[in-house]
Amino acid sequence: MTTITKTETVSPSIYVSCLAAYNSGVLHGRWVDLTNGEDATATDIREMLATSPVADAEEYAIHDFEGFGSYKVSEWSDVATLVAIAEAVDEHGPFITEYLADVHDDLADAIAAVDDMSEAENFRSFSDDFADDVIIAGADSVTLVRYFNYDSFARDLAYDFNILDNPAGGVFVMPA
Repeated sequence: MTTITKTETVSPSIYVSCLAAYNSGVLHGRWVDLTNGEDATATDIREMLATSPVADAEEYAIHDFEGFGSYKVSEWSDVATLVAIAEAVDEHGPFITEYLADVHDDLADAIAAVDDMSEAENFRSFSDDFADDVIIAGADSVTLVRYFNYDSFARDLAYDFNILDNPAGGVFVMPA
């Protein structure tokens, strides 16, 4: 079972620096909001390089980032991938970055998992409802219902799901 707590609500953005200026001892760069799309991001980076104090600057590096939660953005992260993550955050919520960092690093799999997500007051409540809907509802025997161990079922079920804290209260539950 993986428990993830969402901590950030900032739009995903990166600070890109001109490497020619950096290597000359001058800090020159800008924050780029990735939610504007790949074309706007590329334009912002080109504009930053064009205004560099070093002539003909061509290379940049990512020197800082925000809005990615625990997901680690490196100096050379692919900007198209970061824009796709920013779009996923915009569409599915910021906890998708925590899922990417702690559970699975494939964006398509993370989006599929988030699409299969359920909300509950707590995991035990989710487990009890799951047992009632899937197991108990189909049981022909009153004995099964009488002796069903909800505690054991909840403990075992936790291995099949990822649990993310909902900042508004409760939890998000998604298949592992």
